[in-house]
Amino acid sequence: MASSATVEPISMVASTSWYGDDGQWGTVYIAVGDSPQVFAVLPNTAGVDILAVNYEGGCVNVSSTICSSSRGGVFMPSNSTTWVSDITREATYNGVGVDGLNATYGTDYITFNLDPENDPDNSRAASSNVPSAVGTFNSTDNWIGYIGLSVYRSDTNVWDLPTFMESIWDNRSAAPSCSYGYTAGAYYRLKGAPASLTIGGVDELRYEPNNVSFNLSYQGLPVALLSSIEVLSVDADDDSTTLIETLIDSYFTLDSSTSYIWLPEYTCDMFSQALNLTYNETLELYTYPTGGYEDLSSSNISFTFTLSGTSDYSTSVSITLPFSAFDHNISYPYPNFNPNETTSATLPYFPIKRAPNSNEYRIGRVFFQEAYLVVDYERQNFSVYQASFNSSIMTNTNIVSIDPPLNSVYPGWNSQKFSRGTIAGIVIGSVAGFAFIIFIIWWFFFHQGYQLSVSRRGPKPKDSKEEISVNQDRSLAPRRWKNWRYKGRAELGGDHVQPSELPAMAMIHELPGSMPGTTDQPMTPGLKQNVRRSAISAAGSSIVSFSSAARTSVSSDGSFDEEELVSPQANSRPPSIAKNHFLTADEAAENTHASETEANQRTRTWPGEIVVGPSASTDTSTDSSDCTSESSFSS
Repeated sequence: MASSATVEPISMVASTSWYGDDGQWGTVYIAVGDSPQVFAVLPNTAGVDILAVNYEGGCVNVSSTICSSSRGGVFMPSNSTTWVSDITREATYNGVGVDGLNATYGTDYITFNLDPENDPDNSRAASSNVPSAVGTFNSTDNWIGYIGLSVYRSDTNVWDLPTFMESIWDNRSAAPSCSYGYTAGAYYRLKGAPASLTIGGVDELRYEPNNVSFNLSYQGLPVALLSSIEVLSVDADDDSTTLIETLIDSYFTLDSSTSYIWLPEYTCDMFSQALNLTYNETLELYTYPTGGYEDLSSSNISFTFTLSGTSDYSTSVSITLPFSAFDHNISYPYPNFNPNETTSATLPYFPIKRAPNSNEYRIGRVFFQEAYLVVDYERQNFSVYQASFNSSIMTNTNIVSIDPPLNSVYPGWNSQKFSRGTIAGIVIGSVAGFAFIIFIIWWFFFHQGYQLSVSRRGPKPKDSKEEISVNQDRSLAPRRWKNWRYKGRAELGGDHVQPSELPAMAMIHELPGSMPGTTDQPMTPGLKQNVRRSAISAAGSSIVSFSSAARTSVSSDGSFDEEELVSPQANSRPPSIAKNHFLTADEAAENTHASETEANQRTRTWPGEIVVGPSASTDTSTDSSDCTSESSFSS
């Protein structure tokens, strides 16, 4: 900080009136447009937008004078020749409990140093010519407008509209630095201590100094570790009693856009039990039972919040609030509040709320009644001080500027925002890039998968006349995935060709005559079973389709025996069958150098038939021949 600077800080004029449907809150005046339209707004430490109540929809079916006065004034964009309308979208609020606040945005010039109470004609007003985005809204869920003090954008980061604090940082002629000092004021102090907001400096009369400083969050927001909350009650003899002493140890955003302190539910339950509060499900607020408010308001109760910058509590500061800071009322048109259901037009409540999750832990405006916040964006730090209520603050100020650090350069958030044409180009390019990636994946896995799968089988032998059959209808993705997983494993090239089954059907065919290699003697059941097993084994190993038939005979004991005869199909025999124990008669004769006799001619097997048995002439008069036949069959 410095005592003087080339450019003076902007000390905004505070209203002496108190606004709100959920309490009595201090505001400051701003004006928008070339013919300044003045209205009161609440400083918002977590948001970036300037939001004003729209004249056309903000006061429907209500006297315009009464409505405008109760809402701090309304804005008519059509009355400003410098207003440039842009778009209607959801407001960038950065608070909690304000989902769905739609606003119509445009750009215009902001004017400060206005005092409509003492200078209604604005004759002493000096236009700062600070351009800024301005949103107008009609909803009654937010009764008063706002001036955003944050430089962090969330929802607006794709729109090329300058925010208020961005313009302050970029325009050194408006304020000495991108910083501010703020306290919310307190209606219960000094018969109404007004709010104080200084852009580019602080009012040293409004706080008690300390040497504690915290770093801003990576989003540029004032976030501190709330280590504990202690609630003390002091009686007439100055004896204190601890009502609540809870360790919070969680990070909270210092957010003046909300009136409440958003705490974990278990902490709210501790407050409810200690202070005898009742939770109203309809209003989602903690209210007082009959006689409960009178008991607390007459008690000397204080609430101490201890803030720290780190979890080791090496730097901490404590801010104490009296019960009067929590003494507020809701009134119509607060959401879901029906004054006809109460005995008065207002309802006292205790301004704490249940946070839905840890991201919504907030220390709201009720805290800033007794605290003074200083934020320096160019140094990326902030400080919290106990607010001072010396009687001199009602008539005097001590404004001290915050000079920028050496070589401080505006980071250019506005230049990083994209125009709508750029946004459209980015979207189209992203879609095209995504489609190209999908095409590459399809080409790699499905189109090229076939060639990769075939190439891994090795080169085809030159002397091979057999073609490899590939099922074109079957997806190669599973095999491609397998090859991908085992891409380090490759099969060496060779002349081995996987055999394929010749097209044939397994049919049943009866061989004529008796089984070669057998006698007329009846076969024992065990031998017949072995013959059948041997036939099945031989058919499987030679990939030959066999046919079979049943032959019934009468045994010596008069019982019926059924034999299963097997035979290969003549046109389904592969060339390699000659290497097995199934030989044609000509081959058997050549191997044994036996001449063909008349008996051989009668028993000759013609081409295409197979002799089941030994390859040479056998003596069938003994049982040993049956054993030989069984052995050769099973081999």
